[in-house]
Amino acid sequence: MIVVSHLCNQMIPDMVSIFADPVRATDPFFQLLSDHTSVPLDQIRYIFLLSMGYPLGAIYRHGLAPSPAHIALRHMVSTSIGLLFGLMCFGWVQMGVLFSVTGVCYAMLLLVPSKVVHVYTIVFAMASMSAAHIYRMMVDYGGWHLDFTGPLMLMVQRVTLTAFALHDGVARKEAELNEDQNLMKLTEVPSLLEYWSYNYNFHTFLAGPTCTLKEYLNFVDGSNFKTIPTHNGDGKTKIKPSAQYPVINAILGMLMYAVVYLLLSTQYSLDNALEPGYSLASRVLIAHLSLLHIRARYCIVWLLAESVNNYNGLGFSGYDKEGKPVWDVCKNVCVFDVEFAINVRALITGWNVTTSRWLRRVCYERVPPKFWISPHMAVFVLSAIWHGFYPGYYLCILTFMFINEAARKMRTMLRHHFQTSPAKKVLYDLVTTVTTVFYMDFTTTCFSLLMWEKCVLFWRHFLNGDVKNKPETNPGKRFPSPLKSGPRAKRAKNREANKQLIGLYSTTGSLTSTSESPTPSSSKSVTTSTIIQPPLSVADVGEQLVSDYQVHELPNNVDDACHASSTLPTNGLQSSSLQTVPLVNAALLARIEYLEAQNTSRNECPPTFRIDQVKHDDRLVRFYAGFITYRIFLAFNFLGPVVNNLQGARVRNRKRKLDPENQLFLALVKLRLNLMTKDLAFRFGVGLDAFCPASCWNPLPCVFKEKFPNTFAIIDGSEIFIETPTDLQMQSSTWSQYKHHNTAKFLIACTPNGAVSYVSPLYVGSISDVELTRLSGFLTKLEDKPGISIMADRGFTVKDMLETLGIDLNIPPFLDGRQQLPYEEIEAGLPQPPKTSSEADVDKYFEDLSDSDNEEASDSDTEFD
Repeated sequence: MIVVSHLCNQMIPDMVSIFADPVRATDPFFQLLSDHTSVPLDQIRYIFLLSMGYPLGAIYRHGLAPSPAHIALRHMVSTSIGLLFGLMCFGWVQMGVLFSVTGVCYAMLLLVPSKVVHVYTIVFAMASMSAAHIYRMMVDYGGWHLDFTGPLMLMVQRVTLTAFALHDGVARKEAELNEDQNLMKLTEVPSLLEYWSYNYNFHTFLAGPTCTLKEYLNFVDGSNFKTIPTHNGDGKTKIKPSAQYPVINAILGMLMYAVVYLLLSTQYSLDNALEPGYSLASRVLIAHLSLLHIRARYCIVWLLAESVNNYNGLGFSGYDKEGKPVWDVCKNVCVFDVEFAINVRALITGWNVTTSRWLRRVCYERVPPKFWISPHMAVFVLSAIWHGFYPGYYLCILTFMFINEAARKMRTMLRHHFQTSPAKKVLYDLVTTVTTVFYMDFTTTCFSLLMWEKCVLFWRHFLNGDVKNKPETNPGKRFPSPLKSGPRAKRAKNREANKQLIGLYSTTGSLTSTSESPTPSSSKSVTTSTIIQPPLSVADVGEQLVSDYQVHELPNNVDDACHASSTLPTNGLQSSSLQTVPLVNAALLARIEYLEAQNTSRNECPPTFRIDQVKHDDRLVRFYAGFITYRIFLAFNFLGPVVNNLQGARVRNRKRKLDPENQLFLALVKLRLNLMTKDLAFRFGVGLDAFCPASCWNPLPCVFKEKFPNTFAIIDGSEIFIETPTDLQMQSSTWSQYKHHNTAKFLIACTPNGAVSYVSPLYVGSISDVELTRLSGFLTKLEDKPGISIMADRGFTVKDMLETLGIDLNIPPFLDGRQQLPYEEIEAGLPQPPKTSSEADVDKYFEDLSDSDNEEASDSDTEFD
């Protein structure tokens, strides 16, 4: 009894201390491992607990094999081990944050209607994670220490995937779901044990990768290993495929990255890429190797988690069409696609695969077709917020967004030219691989540097070369803050520089500048002194003050200048106040005279652009006016004095600065080059009121003024030939009966004077004119224009659509079984026929016109497939 009592007295306090602070209690053990491996304490703890998934996974897979009796037990064991790992890594306080997020999200599944539960969940989860990111930036800005934000980011993925799956299974119809959404949907709220096990199981809690709740439940009950017949129908089945190959493959990849990490950990760092003195090629190489070292850290964890989950069976997703097992549920990185990506798309899809899958499921597939933001843009925005609020994240994602869009367009324009031979294809792949690696180094460096000033300095090295000899905004700091380099700071610096200049001039009789410049080889500063001879004139003094010393402001009064000059070092020379004041006045007068000279030069009228400057060069006349030679302008002279009375020649009773000939020249330059109005006003030396607005002239031709004065636009469908698609359904959809070819059709609208005013997106060639008008979006442009009329061909029977907007439709009349149209209907809708010598010729004219309209109407009435 005494021994038992002694053991209890010793063990109970130790157990209480371990339970109260598991992180500190396990520190001695992990510190010993850290000392032997030279890996930081938090990272060695993290890797050790992930590696424990192998022995625990063996017990979990074989000792608690999937069966109806073991389902609840498997949930409890997996959750208990995951919570223990979390407490050993993060402690009670940080785990409490995760508990609260999980609890609130589960309460939303129970209480919030299924139609909006996914919206409430993702807003709350992203807000909680954003608060965690901001807290980490406050307490450890720019640090790399492991904390609860990593598991919280993974938890946000899990809780949002569950909410969206419940929304798909309860609030949406099956016909509205795609194949993936139909497989992962939930028809009821999961139990608390299932939800807790899904979020805190030891397989994916620490490092992921993220899977859906449906995939995890199938793993727990063993349904993902159900027998599946092979594709050839021979009766054979696949039962519990071996995980040996995917586990060994992931371990080999992990070991390869571990070697890279250890080799590069002491030699290369991104801070080296910020140092001056390197060439562009050396800087690119340093940045690439440094980023490889950083990528290795992520890939080691991801590949370790992938191998553990594949060993446990969670990574198995089924069989492909050839009957081979597929282990991609927990695959988070494709090594070859990342390191040797042939384009930006392959790089994005190969890195952080499960996060890309999460973004596709909760964002890309959910954005409406005509939403104010495109699906690609929405994905980049959500990804940026999910990662955090460091400026480097947004610089990286923003540049990657534009580079991805540019790469897509370049691939569309160029790739097909290099697919004609194997040699060209290899050359194309090699060039695109090198270009993609360069883009990756240029953009992802900001993702790792995090801080704004470091990112800007790195880009300056890339774009401007070595900046070691360029003036810095703040020589005292290695990375100047943008908050201390604004206009106010520049004015303060210039004011101090002026004080020093005036003081030095007053004490020495010559202009002396003293500055400190750091040397590349030493962190110490050397003092250099430059003595300039006194200027001969007052204007020269002012010019030197500005050009040599970049002086932009003087002290507010002479007293400040005198005080500044008395406090500056005089290099052993003494000066009296009687000498100081005249010299200060001389400097002030020099400054005034110099500024007056500058102001006079700036107020001089700039040279104006006129036809006289280009009329002697036919090439310039053709470029600016579109005429072959200047002689064509001579035809303008036949109008004589009447040109001075043209409409718009006078504006507000003021005569124009341009004569009629140059007015014509200005109009031709506008039509030829489409320059902006402000640019033309500056070139020709006129005001903006010299340009007549659209309201001062009527764009309607005479025939429209007489018969259709309210015509706003004339619409028609146009088709362009395309290559025959390989897909049979697309072949049928794009086949045009009118063109007898596969085409793409679009709606085009023009104004009565012939200017194209609207072009719709492309649609399949079999679409009818009515459906084309409805889908093109043209009607949305007319919603605020009641009272106008639209002119179209017979095939555009869209009168009911336009009447709802208060718009009239003018189309040619129909025959309605008659042999020809009456003269009254033709006269009401068409221009007058030409004057002929006999009535028979008139009848023949309208008969031919009616037959041609019949053919056009029959050809244009196509159905939408």
